Formats: sequence, C-alpha cells, structure tokens
Amino acid sequence: MNLAGKIDWGDAPTWAGFAAAALAAAFAVLSFLKLRQQVYDQQAFIVEQQAFIADQRAFMSEQSATLTLERQELLAAADERSSAQARQVRMDVGSDGGDGVARVFNHSGDPIRNVEVKFGPYVTEALEVHPNNFQLPRGVRQAPPVAVIGPGRVFEFWLRNHSAAAVANNRPTLEFTDAQGVRWSLDEHGELGRVGQ
Repeated sequence: MNLAGKIDWGDAPTWAGFAAAALAAAFAVLSFLKLRQQVYDQQAFIVEQQAFIADQRAFMSEQSATLTLERQELLAAADERSSAQARQVRMDVGSDGGDGVARVFNHSGDPIRNVEVKFGPYVTEALEVHPNNFQLPRGVRQAPPVAVIGPGRVFEFWLRNHSAAAVANNRPTLEFTDAQGVRWSLDEHGELGRVGQ
C-alpha cells in the first residue's frame, strides 16, 4: 500500500508549525512552573532567614543585657577593691578649748600618703600620737601635708588660735592618697569620695 499518495502535503507545514508551537508552549509552561517553584523556595528560604535573624537578634539582645550586668558587677567589684583601703581610714572630730582637732586613724594594712586636714581655708598643724593613749605624742608637730601615715598609726590635726565660731563654721575635711595612688576625701560624717571626680 502506498500511503504517500493520500497525504495532503499542503497541510504538513501547518502541522509542523502547530507541533513546534505546542513544544514551545509546553516548554514555556514547564519553565514557568519551575520558575514558580523557585520563587516559592526563595520565599520559604527568606521566611526561614527572617526567623533565624529574629532569633539571632533576641540572642544578641540577651547577650548584651548579660554583658551589661557583668560589666556593672565588675565595675562595682573594682570600685569595692579600689575603695577598700580608703574605707578603713577614719576621722574623729572634736575640740579642745577653742581649738579644733581632727584625729585620723589608718586602720588599713597599707600606708596613706600626702595626708592633710582642712578646716575651710585655715592651716592646721599635725602631730602623731600613740594609738592607745592620745595624750602621748610620738613625734614633733609638723605642717601638713603629712607625707605618710602607716598602718595602725594615729595623727591629730589641730586648728589653733581661732575662735569657736571659726572652728564651728569651718568643718574639717580629710584628704589622702591610698596605696593605689587614688586621692580621697573624707568628711566628719564619714562621707568618702574620690577627689577630682
């Protein structure tokens, strides 16, 4: 049988064009479906990344808060260590007749240096006394600042030859430098502070 004679060759190019168009459409649909799947995958990835970033931000926020608290604790501990010696220095204030006297006790285990007591603008004089009997001097009177007051030592700082009103209106303030080189101020009420801060 000869089938070649029954084919309408005039329609063959139309069929070939239709087949090519169908293949192109199928390829376009497959490409579109693949592209749409990639978009869905990218969206899912972005959502996962946003969740991961949110978790990381929360973690970093917690870490930052923890580090802030640790830093505050370390600063408090450092301040505690720094002021440990200074808190062991004491000053008692009194008067003897019309004279004002401030007795400075170094109860720390280290010396304090450049020690002076100021009664307002007035100049004092200093004298080391026996720690158990303040009536017994352990040296000669000297003009402040006292270079060193060793551990367990007691010095008296006197404001002499001023009126009772001058003594009452000019309360004493002790200034000294601790073993770490920090300068401190101490008033008659025990208020301790760093000088220059």
